[in-house]
Amino acid sequence: MKTMMMGSMNIDYVYHVDHLVKPGETIRVKSRDIVCGGKGLNQAIALAKAGLDVTAAGFTGEEGQILRDIMKESGVNTDYIQILDRPNGHTVIQVDAQGNNNILYYPSTNEMFSEDMINTWLDLLDKDDVLVLQNEANLVPYMISSAYEKGIRVCLNPSPVAEDIRDYPLEKCTWIFINETEGETISGYADPQDIMDFFAKKYPGTQLILTLGETGAWYSYQKERVFCEAFRVEAIDTTAAGDTFTGYFLQAEISGKDSMQALKQACAASALAVTRNGAAPSIPWMEEVMDFMK
Repeated sequence: MKTMMMGSMNIDYVYHVDHLVKPGETIRVKSRDIVCGGKGLNQAIALAKAGLDVTAAGFTGEEGQILRDIMKESGVNTDYIQILDRPNGHTVIQVDAQGNNNILYYPSTNEMFSEDMINTWLDLLDKDDVLVLQNEANLVPYMISSAYEKGIRVCLNPSPVAEDIRDYPLEKCTWIFINETEGETISGYADPQDIMDFFAKKYPGTQLILTLGETGAWYSYQKERVFCEAFRVEAIDTTAAGDTFTGYFLQAEISGKDSMQALKQACAASALAVTRNGAAPSIPWMEEVMDFMK
């Protein structure tokens, strides 16, 4: 069974600060790192480090060699990444002393998808293979519908979320991963139980994974509800926690584990990720996650 990540690959400029800058404020930066990121790249690396056969499909600029290199080193097939003569997609990230962050995102190469290229890449997959998507690229609704028509299972993390996400064909997704803020934007409800009720009624064929940060995570599918508490760790940088969670949950699901086992594995992997700096570099290997869970 094959897994494909289709989406964003960014160069992250990470600025470490005492507190997140306020409107009109100028503050001194403690340090700056240039690291590999993008929700798509992070998810592909998490899937590969968890042990899945994963291919990355998308675009980078010429300065994106570091992105292709880190994916190769993590076990991702990068043969279908196209190099474009334009600036690579990138982010500017602030990380405060408590590990909280905010992000500015410049899409560039991540918004160069065409319907023809999407179809070409989807032809590499078979029925019941898995396509992993985020909302940092263009034509995401087309990606979802095209994969669904081919019988490919779709995993979507609709981040960064916007009002038009309600118009996406979410009912065609096998899995949707959201946090509380994204859940409220889509459903109109703030309470986790109400969010899950909304998804169960509106998208009964879709499995919902609702992450609650340091509290834990819910799995909801039709009438099934499962909750797993988060592991207690000292957070340094939460940047790639959600992408790590997605990759490790999917690996467990695809490997035949039940929803509680999948949640526990994903919570453990994301707990390890937040104890490390950076996005892609913070994602742990499966052996590390297994040792941590012991």
